[in-house]
Formats: sequence, C-alpha cells, structure tokens
Amino acid sequence: MQLNKKYEREISLRDMFFHILYHWRSILIAIVVLALALGGYAHLNNMRTKSKSAASTAETAAVADPVRENYEASNRLYSQLMDEEREYLQRSILMKVNPKQVWKATAVYMVIPEEEGAGTVPAGYSVGAQIAAVYPTLLFDGVDAKEVKKIFGEDEMFYIREIVKGTAIPNSASFQVDVIGTDKQMAKDGLKYFDKLILEASQGEIQQAQKHRIAKITAETRQVVDIEAESRQATVAKEMTTYQNAVITNTKAIDTNGGSGGSSSGKKKSRLVYGILGGILGLLLMICIHGTMYLLSKKLRLAEEMTGRYGVPVYGELAHSRARRPGKGIDGLIEKWEFRRANTDRAAVLDGVCALIRSQELGDVLLTGTVPSERLQAFAGEMAGHLGEETPVSAEGSFMHNSRAITEAGKAGAVILVEEAHESQTDEMNRMAEVLGAGKARVIGAIVI
Repeated sequence: MQLNKKYEREISLRDMFFHILYHWRSILIAIVVLALALGGYAHLNNMRTKSKSAASTAETAAVADPVRENYEASNRLYSQLMDEEREYLQRSILMKVNPKQVWKATAVYMVIPEEEGAGTVPAGYSVGAQIAAVYPTLLFDGVDAKEVKKIFGEDEMFYIREIVKGTAIPNSASFQVDVIGTDKQMAKDGLKYFDKLILEASQGEIQQAQKHRIAKITAETRQVVDIEAESRQATVAKEMTTYQNAVITNTKAIDTNGGSGGSSSGKKKSRLVYGILGGILGLLLMICIHGTMYLLSKKLRLAEEMTGRYGVPVYGELAHSRARRPGKGIDGLIEKWEFRRANTDRAAVLDGVCALIRSQELGDVLLTGTVPSERLQAFAGEMAGHLGEETPVSAEGSFMHNSRAITEAGKAGAVILVEEAHESQTDEMNRMAEVLGAGKARVIGAIVI
C-alpha cells in the first residue's frame, strides 16, 4: 500500500449538493431571518417616507408616535413589576401571616467556650461573644431544600430568610433564633429543624477553631404582633396600587395620542418583495458557506478516493447517512433521495466481501482503519459470522493511536481498511498509509461504511 501524493481530489457536485441539502435547518433559519430583516427594512423605509411627505396632520401624528411608544414601554415595565409582585405575594410566607397574631417560635442559645486543656472551665466572656456572633451567619448552611419544602411549603431561600432570623444578643455570649409561621405547628417545626442545623454546625469547623459547647437557655412558641411583617405587607400593597394607577394613566394617554393609519397595498407589496429578496439572499449565502466548508473539508468523501489515493480496491460500500436525525422527517426524505440507487443491504455487501476473501485463501484477516475500535469490532463480528471459523477475523481501530493495530497489521495474512465516508480524516489516513507501506503490511482492499 503506497500513498499517491500526486492524487488530485475530484469534486462530486452530487455529493456537494446533498452535503448542502442536509444543512436545511440552518438554510431555513437564514432565509427566515434575512426575509424578516429586509421586510422590516422596507417597512421602516416606508414609514420614514410617509413621515417626510405627509401633511401637517400626519406630522402631528408622527410626533405623537414616540410619545405613544414611551407610554407603551412604561406600561410594559409596570406590568412586569406587577407580575413580580403577584409572584411574591403568592409565594412569600411573610405575606400570608396575620401581623396582629403572628406565630413565632424563639430559642436562645448560650455559647460556653473551653480553654485549651481545661475541660469545661469557662473562658473569657469576649471569646464566647465572638463565637455567638458567628452562629447567626451559619444558620442557613447545609439547609435541605426538601425538608424546608415539607415544613414551610416553599424551598426558595429568599422567602425562608424572611421568616427565619438569627441574631447575636448584645453584651452576652448568646444568640437567638426566631421562626415565623402561618400557624403554631409550622413555627415549631421550623425552629426544631434549624435547632438541628445549629447543633450540626457546632460540631464543624467552628468547633475546631475554638472548643466550646452550646446550651439552649429558652425555647417557646407564642403569638405576637409583628411590626416588620405589617410594614412589609403595607409596602407591597402600596407598590401594587402605584403600579396599577400608572398603567391606567398610561393607557388613557395612549388612547388620547391615538395611532397612525394602516399601510397601503403598495407598501405591502414593497415589504413582500423585500422579504422574498431577503429569503433568496439567505439561501445563496448559506449555499456559499456550506459549499465552501465542503470544499475545504479534509474528510473522506467518496469510495473512489481509496483507490485513487492509496491504490487499494474497494470491496464494498454501504450507504452512509450524514443526517442529524437519520430516517426521520425531512432528513429521512433526503436520505431516500440520495440513496435511491445506493446499496443499503448490509448483508449483501458482507456476502460479496466474504466471497472475495474466501477465493484468495488469505488466512487470518485484520480489519483496521481510523474508525474507532468499537465500531470495527461490531463489523468484524458480522464478517466472522459470514466467513466461518476457517478464516479468523480481528479488528483494531484508531490505527495511528493504537500500537496494537500497527503490530497486528504487520503479522496479519491480509489487512482490510474500513473507513467511514464523511467522517474519516484524510490527513490521518495518509499517515496510516505511510506506516502500513513502511511495515510491508498486506493491504488487499477497503470497505467504506
């Protein structure tokens, strides 16, 4: 097997045509985008022409149009803000409580530090206060979203942080945790869960930094008046009212300013012509892009290249699909068109190849190439089933990256190259051909899949 360095690659217009056709998705997108772009340009151009040639009444309407757009943009903004407020009202637990009768569960913890080697002897007050100030910052570390969802009916931490507060108590080595709930049970369960997190945190890195222990001083659940919740609810209600009033005011202003008249039939035709022109330009652009990519590609295109470039006969060729979704929808129709004269019967190709191998009495056969080994092994298994036990068949793929393939190629009674159309890289195949030629490997033919 010798590499023909003077081989000039032929261009198959049919193969290039189907290469372009399989990219129908990007072609369709380009057609639609450029059609809309040029159609939109024609529309804007007509609008500018109309504004320049209109009478004083049309000029007044043209002046009013930007004002109308400003009101509409403002309405969209306020509508978005209202949607966000509605979602907040729907999900926030703080918004669902009665601020006059809020169920609040409270627990107070004391930090008792230990001096190095002193057992449980209390250390200075400042050390305990410093440790107590850290615990509120660790309150939400390690929160389990499923557990929180089970207790509060919500797993978004933004809403949980509104009702669960941790604060260091001034001038003491203590900190406090407050949990608000829509009912007594929610508050108690919430405090119980965060109490567990505090105990877990007390065994972590903070314990390694300073040995200490945590003592729960008090824990109670009661109804209170929550001024913060009442203030927040009043603020949200005020914001909603402000947004609604703004939308009503803007809508009245839009109705007062009115809008411009519809386009004439001539202008509609102009937009249509520009749209068609844009579609044609999109089609031509994508044909040029994909055609150029085809010409610049260094992948194996046709089975004839194996004979022309490496001087080996092609024993068989199976139809190879380039479609993104083979056999489905438009891709399936293109495949039927491309392969209407191709041999798609895998068994028939294998029978022909195996008949050629039997007639030459080659001994053991090695299938190799730049194709990955797993694909070749499956193919070798099919061939072995056709040849029988008298002709052993082995497979070693990824030739240039597989030392075993190079070694086995020199020992095998016959080597058959298996390459994949539109996938195998010719540069790698050229290097493989040089290695096989230098190693005096007996390459008898090729199969293109």
